[in-house]
Amino acid sequence: MTDGSDSVKTLILAPWAVVEDGVIVEAAAVWVEGDKIGGWARADGVDRKDYDQVVELDHCVLSPGWLNAHTHWDYGFLRGNWPRGGSFIEWLQQMVEVKRRADRAAVSEAMVNSAEESLRSGCTTVLTICSFPEWIPDAFQAAPRTIWAIEWIDFLQPIAADFLEERMSEYMRRVVNFHHSIAISPHAPYTASPDLYRMALDWASRYNVICTTHLAESEAEWKMWTEGDGEMSEWLSGRFWWQWTVGQTPVSSLVQSGGMTGGMLIAHGNYLCCEDYAWLKRYDATVVHCPRCHGFFGHQDFDWESYRRSEINVCVATDSLASTSSLDLRGELFYLKQQNPEWSERELWRSVTLYPARGLRLADCCGRISAGLNADLVAFPLRKELEPWSFIYEENETVSWVMMGGKISVI
Repeated sequence: MTDGSDSVKTLILAPWAVVEDGVIVEAAAVWVEGDKIGGWARADGVDRKDYDQVVELDHCVLSPGWLNAHTHWDYGFLRGNWPRGGSFIEWLQQMVEVKRRADRAAVSEAMVNSAEESLRSGCTTVLTICSFPEWIPDAFQAAPRTIWAIEWIDFLQPIAADFLEERMSEYMRRVVNFHHSIAISPHAPYTASPDLYRMALDWASRYNVICTTHLAESEAEWKMWTEGDGEMSEWLSGRFWWQWTVGQTPVSSLVQSGGMTGGMLIAHGNYLCCEDYAWLKRYDATVVHCPRCHGFFGHQDFDWESYRRSEINVCVATDSLASTSSLDLRGELFYLKQQNPEWSERELWRSVTLYPARGLRLADCCGRISAGLNADLVAFPLRKELEPWSFIYEENETVSWVMMGGKISVI
């Protein structure tokens, strides 16, 4: 590994590079000064003598590191052995039991392995929901920039505000450093009370951190809120300690109870009505779509057209190894392209760079090769005979060269 510093100027030469908002440049040069990108140009217009070190890359496309805005690293111990119920609710019930019996060593190892897998597939920034925050320090060798979103559930009994404050402050002291930061995640409106959402939003506002939640994920959730019927309603009937009202959508119920805030990160958003899109737009929400997880559960088609028409920011993520086969975003993009063949590769690339950067409040520092942004760069493998954009589908090709904050890692 070669350490970058403020005094080191590095020139990176690559056969191809994706710069700015998705422009492919052939025979590209990108220069780095310390931990920031200095700029980019065609390689034939750059003088090597101006740089302290020159890196020449072969058979690759240089890209800003990708961002995964929704996953669960701690579920990695379920790889290839995830709960397989006949419905989303049966899967959820099995997950409750699996989490109850989770072993610290297995979960900690899973978090480390998931972090490494994310980096090997070209992801340099990850927001991971964490159900076991006490075990986060076990995974501190995680290489990507990591936002640990602490998950909160108060299904069985209320949580006091001072308890949430104390625990979140403790987690923040443990977690925050150069590569690690923190967020807060009330799980979903059917497991987190309106009181918990309001406390979470208050804490997030005071500390200026992201609040993320699962919302409108399944048909069962939709039927429970709108009709008071279905599998989820039967499972949870009479078990809420708080009052809830039938006849609202999952989105409108969250808004009306004071559980929505500006810039919130919404995982899934699969079952919405017209008014729901207006609410999400009004609150400048970012919705995170997880294509292979979506397919695994057989949800209704994701309504891309309504999201585009409403001008809502939507990005692509993996979710967890409890519902998908890998944490490689390239697999998600390949699956998404199969479902939507009219999509351009440029737009797919934006869904894992520019769009999640905006949702994670990082648009001013990552997601693009542009002067002044973090020098988080990845050399994605490219087979000679393929066109440059094809690199976004190469799920089985391990990334071997990564730069994080101006520091080069050879994996």
